[in-house]
Amino acid sequence: MKLLFGSEMENFLIWFRDYIRAKYQLELTIQDYHDEKRGWLMRGIFVEENHPILAQLEQEKTLFLQDPFNPRYQQAAWQAGDTKSIQYDKKTWQAILGISTSWLNQGKLTFFITALCTFIYLLQILGFNQDILSFVHYPADAGQQVEIWRYISHSLAHLSPLHFLFNLS
Repeated sequence: MKLLFGSEMENFLIWFRDYIRAKYQLELTIQDYHDEKRGWLMRGIFVEENHPILAQLEQEKTLFLQDPFNPRYQQAAWQAGDTKSIQYDKKTWQAILGISTSWLNQGKLTFFITALCTFIYLLQILGFNQDILSFVHYPADAGQQVEIWRYISHSLAHLSPLHFLFNLS
């Protein structure tokens, strides 16, 4: 199987598949694959390697990627599409908790800052609120201006559950 293209938005894959189905009466396969550039699992659209109209499919792919919102693709989805090929796995923990796999695959710095903010917030909840806020607050006098961490550390402390959730979402 040859990968035509991959996308994080499965709708693009479905529109292209349905357009090709309507125009060429050809069934393309949508399946997961490991994207080596990004390092995580993505959805892609595949075709047989030696298919006779592979060159035409490559041209159609180029046209589609230049203008994926062209009405002809949605129209083809209405005419040749189906809903049976769309599968939702509602029994996984990710679906139950609403955790996105892309969030889990973010950069290490982003994950570290999120974990650090969560740890600091938990310490605040456990009763160290005053100690933490006095340590990380913005410089209040000339003596604290040489303490450089104070210029950024206050962004790690959160004052309420809503403040914490909105900043980390």
